[in-house]
Amino acid sequence: MVRTPMRTPVTTNTAPLPPWLQQPGLFSARPVNAADADSAVRRWVDVTDSMTSAIARHFGDDPAVRVLHSGSAELHAWEHQLLQNAATATTFARHIVLCIDTRPVLAARSVTCSILVQQELTALRETPLARRLFESDLWQRYTPAQPLLTGDGTYGRACGWRYDNGNSTHTLLVEEYFLPPLLAATG
Repeated sequence: MVRTPMRTPVTTNTAPLPPWLQQPGLFSARPVNAADADSAVRRWVDVTDSMTSAIARHFGDDPAVRVLHSGSAELHAWEHQLLQNAATATTFARHIVLCIDTRPVLAARSVTCSILVQQELTALRETPLARRLFESDLWQRYTPAQPLLTGDGTYGRACGWRYDNGNSTHTLLVEEYFLPPLLAATG
C-alpha cells in the first residue's frame, strides 16, 4: 500500500483558515447588497484608503503578509466583468492573508489577466499590494467598492484598479474578505 502524505492545513492560533483560502479551486463569492450586511461589515466595505493602513490604525500594529497562492486561477463571470476582460482570457491570482500577531484578520484575492500586472503581483512576495496601488499615480481605482459574500458566509468587497502608463492600460481586481478576528475587534 502506497501512502501519500496528507496536506497539513494552514492553521492560526484560533482556527484553520477557510478551505477556499488554501485551495483556489474551491473559491466562490458573489456580489451582494451592502444593506444586507451589519454595521461592522459596512464599516470595512466603506474604507476608501488602503485596507492595510486601516487595519494598522485599527490594531495599532502593521499587519504581516502571508502569501497562500500565487498562480493561475479560475474566475467567476462577475470577476471578468469587473476586470473588463473576456471570460476566455488567461487569469492569474494572488491569495494572501494579513495577520496581526500571526492571527489572520483579512484575506485578499488579487486577480488579473495582464502579464505585466501578474509580474508586479509575483514580485511583491511579502509586501502589501497597497504600497503599489496607493503610492503610484499610475494606479487608479475605477470601480466603487462592491460588497461580496463567499459560500461560507464571509463578507468582503471588490474594487477594480487600472494601471495606465500612457502607452498601455491594464486592470486588476482586488477582493478583500473580512475574517472573524477583524469583525470581532470592530464591535
